[in-house]
Amino acid sequence: MTIVLICRDLLFISRIQSAFRKAGAEVLAVPKVDDVRLGGVAADEVVGCLVDLSGIPAGDIPTTIQGLREKFPQVNVLAFCPHVATEKIAAAQQSEAAAVMTRGQFDRALPTIVAHWTQPDAAAE
Repeated sequence: MTIVLICRDLLFISRIQSAFRKAGAEVLAVPKVDDVRLGGVAADEVVGCLVDLSGIPAGDIPTTIQGLREKFPQVNVLAFCPHVATEKIAAAQQSEAAAVMTRGQFDRALPTIVAHWTQPDAAAE
């Protein structure tokens, strides 16, 4: 069971990895959607994709989310960023992301997200 995380914030990556590892899932953290490491991940192993929009220019957000949806069509993509990044939030909301949250909302919801995504058949929900 693998979670794909697009993020450049090492401290936040560590926090997310720790939460998912406690539930038995691995987190593959990469800085961008075209990272070569994503090519080695079998689509059926991935149960969810998380995208930290902070390190992505607003104009690249739709392409990033679409790229994840193409690589892992069976899972949800959840995007998050600081609440002040309204242009990025709007870009993600107009894309194929299943959910868009502020970073604070995501941080508070992380235990629930972990529990939901690590349940059997989570990728189908």
